[in-house]
Amino acid sequence: MKIKRAAVDIDEMELKHGNIKSAGNYIETLMHHGNAAQLLSTKGDVGTRIKQLITMETTAKSEDEDFIFTPHDELCEHGILGILKSDVYVPKCTAENIPKQLWKGDSADLLITTRDSTGKQVIPKQPVKAKVRKPGASWEDINVTDNRDGTHRVTMAGQLDGKYQVTMTIGGQPIPGCPVIIPVIKGLVKTIGSEGIAEGQYKHPLSVAINKDRDIVTADIDNNRLQITTREGIFKKILELKHFNKPFRPGDIAISSDNTHYSLDYNNKQVVVSDENGHVIRYFGQNELKDPYDIGISPVDGNVYVTDCDGHLSGFIQNMANT
Repeated sequence: MKIKRAAVDIDEMELKHGNIKSAGNYIETLMHHGNAAQLLSTKGDVGTRIKQLITMETTAKSEDEDFIFTPHDELCEHGILGILKSDVYVPKCTAENIPKQLWKGDSADLLITTRDSTGKQVIPKQPVKAKVRKPGASWEDINVTDNRDGTHRVTMAGQLDGKYQVTMTIGGQPIPGCPVIIPVIKGLVKTIGSEGIAEGQYKHPLSVAINKDRDIVTADIDNNRLQITTREGIFKKILELKHFNKPFRPGDIAISSDNTHYSLDYNNKQVVVSDENGHVIRYFGQNELKDPYDIGISPVDGNVYVTDCDGHLSGFIQNMANT
């Protein structure tokens, strides 16, 4: 319907443009080639045509302003003139990526998609806003990031445990389903994995550590491997460190701030240093360790500390830094 109306407007404007051009050519011909008698005889006709041109409506008619053009501030960088914004139909808009629950200290990116009455994704003219009410507090604004493609990102941080309420509006109207309730919880959330040797399974998991991507790295000693899963328990990869005298048997693991993995290898009585993809960087401790049990990394100086149960003293701490 809008396309047909625009086509009619174009035809009407082209007709008016033709009238203006024709009148201009007619008057120009009279001025250059007409004699005095012709100029006098056509005076009334020329005057009428000029009055018609002056009073002619040259603005395209439209029932409503469906679109507005917003010029880009960064034309040179992106090569984009701007974006075309249009009216949205709020009942067709959606709020997605709503987590069923959120761990305390984590954040979630909620996604708003704006659509017109046909369900087509459009960039809205109306302002998109969001608010959150934390447990025991009043409503406060949340930052909304415009992706400039008909979607907006709303980041909610779960700082306190309890029920959070989040409401999202477009032009002051709430999106269907709002406000949404997101529980923020602490403590035991869920169990992951099962017994076995397949991906996502464990035979004898002894310890875990969290890497820089917030994934869980598990030392599975009887499967002779490290396994990485998301915090939701989704399998990502298996790290099998090889080429030692005996099979690699990780009993404990620590991860540095640069995501370097320090694994205690119980079989070879050593500390194996590897990257996040399982490539061995170095290993040390074969001559010093007798029965390594735990490993840790100092957050102060980055030194690596290992407890050796059968060393000179039970619970003896060895500084293995820079070895």
